[in-house]
Amino acid sequence: MDYFLLDTNLFISLNDISPRLWLTKLNAIKNEAVDIRFIISTQILGEMPFLRRRTRDEFLEIVQVDKVSGEDINQLKKKLDERNPAQDPDLTLLFLADKYSRKEGNAWLVSDDFKLVQNTQQLNNKINILTPGSFLLKLYTLSDEKYLKRYFKSMEKKVTDYSIKYILSRKDIYPAAKKLSWLIDRTASLIGTGGVDLSDENESTANLIKRKTEFISSSELDEDELMRLRRAELYISGEITLSKEELEPLKEDLDYIETLKAHVEKLTITKKNLLDNDTDAALESIEALDDEIISSCIKARFEYPNRYQFLYVITAIQVYKVTFFKAYISLLQDNIFKAVNYLTETAYWALQGHQDKALLNTVYMKAILFFFNFDDIPDFYRRAIENFEYARFLAEKMDDPALILKCLLGKAISSFMVEAIEDAQVFIGWVQDLSNKNPELAVDVFSEMADYFLIFGKPEYSVFLYDEALEAAVSSSMNHKIRGLLEKMKRSYIIAGIRMNEIVRGGLHLDNLIDESFELKGKEAVERYNEEIMALAQFNTLLYEPFPITYKSWTAYHDIDDELKGEFEVIDIEVLSKMKTRIVVYSSNLGLIAFSLPQVLDITGAAESYTVKLSNTANIKIRQVKGSLFEEKLIRALVYIKDANDLQVSKQVPAFLKIT
Repeated sequence: MDYFLLDTNLFISLNDISPRLWLTKLNAIKNEAVDIRFIISTQILGEMPFLRRRTRDEFLEIVQVDKVSGEDINQLKKKLDERNPAQDPDLTLLFLADKYSRKEGNAWLVSDDFKLVQNTQQLNNKINILTPGSFLLKLYTLSDEKYLKRYFKSMEKKVTDYSIKYILSRKDIYPAAKKLSWLIDRTASLIGTGGVDLSDENESTANLIKRKTEFISSSELDEDELMRLRRAELYISGEITLSKEELEPLKEDLDYIETLKAHVEKLTITKKNLLDNDTDAALESIEALDDEIISSCIKARFEYPNRYQFLYVITAIQVYKVTFFKAYISLLQDNIFKAVNYLTETAYWALQGHQDKALLNTVYMKAILFFFNFDDIPDFYRRAIENFEYARFLAEKMDDPALILKCLLGKAISSFMVEAIEDAQVFIGWVQDLSNKNPELAVDVFSEMADYFLIFGKPEYSVFLYDEALEAAVSSSMNHKIRGLLEKMKRSYIIAGIRMNEIVRGGLHLDNLIDESFELKGKEAVERYNEEIMALAQFNTLLYEPFPITYKSWTAYHDIDDELKGEFEVIDIEVLSKMKTRIVVYSSNLGLIAFSLPQVLDITGAAESYTVKLSNTANIKIRQVKGSLFEEKLIRALVYIKDANDLQVSKQVPAFLKIT
């Protein structure tokens, strides 16, 4: 049995976003997944005045309401022993979550209240925590009905966006950036899993600390020192609340650690600047923070000479975070050379902080920055080869076969680009040897590299790499990966179809080189691969059918087809005049369509790193496309936008640039 304790904010956002449907959908999933129960307290019910008459009656048939007395809340506050706990209505949910966690099954507290989550972590680590968005994704995983899965998946993003806007609107009252980063991390961590939980119900606090700080490793520190280092990092980051007993080993260093914690909390200023797209202010704030932390570290050398080695290491972990932000901000400012220099600093501080995995990723990141250069500059590819080799050397020392394979593949393609054909063939031979021995590994490596090529505006490369990933998936019977790979192949084929050119260096074709990355063996595997490829042919027929939607007059957002209300991936952006931009976008169901925007749209980087979405105030016209736009670029329809503000344009950040 799964017990979901639901906070008021969930119902407020559902009612605002989907006023006519949310109760019906909750009832449907409750009837389908019989082993779930939705629970609130009488106090939470009192915070929902929008539940009236028949709606309230229907709500009470779906959601169980438990009584929590004032005495129950007072006893809970005594257990928490905290000066400023969460508000009383929220604490009623914590009381109930604690109660149901002792029953057979799982207790899930659904809330985006930062203080309530802190109190929950402090009280009982058997209680699983979900944000409202994560809860909706959880319901998505519990249903087999397509219409319910579609509803809960779409509502997840809407509810998350609703929560973010609320947080930012209350930035003077709540610690917005800290709360926002927690909210996003929690929601994102649910994707691809059965749920978000703090720990296994039998997991000890010591094991939880180790699991949360797996990135810290050292052969130079004994186990006690290593555990102290991990406790210190968790205390500074605020990721979990440590008990007084867990803090006891840090007692003699707590003054310095508190100072360091106060410094690191200023990262929220940088994050807020980035949310506001103010990179100059973000860089200024992060450089000031860097100076503060280094100054404190120098001072500690003389204040705590006997403890300095330990304090230096915990400081190094924090400086690593700061220098990574400096590199990231430099990239946002299109200063690749400064970013590379900061990444060198980041790698150094990762080494000083005993973060082997972070060190590897940072060196690999440097290679990637040179590798994905938009102008195909030969010197950049040569620098990429050097950095890939350095990363491969470290990966072999640290026994990371996935990174070894990535680096060999990167070296092979980089060598091809500078016409070092013999080197390219040698490296691709090593790729094949390693990938055929580890086909499961190869699927993820080929697919990830293809993703990067696609977002950096080189879909031709993606076509070949997704094909190799599909071969590896078929060979290793990874059926759960095949559908997703076919969808990615479909997208990259149609994108590459706009400007597909043969890529030849030194007489060698790129597709022939990449085709050597994996060897599909056995009649059965080849037949299965051919069956899957046939799915792409079925999609091709869509491209030559008449577009199913047309609007001859201006049509308001609420009257347009639902297929047009989602988010579209941008394929190409072309400025046609001083008052007109054409944005070509991709849809799995519609193929390629183009938005005609009545203004010049300036972008940085590749068009493929952007998405667009119609605003709910939009007015549009649609006509089918004929002639060269259809025959040469495969565009099926033109969507005319009445006002420039009717189209929301957003930039994506590649996954490997995000802090983990």
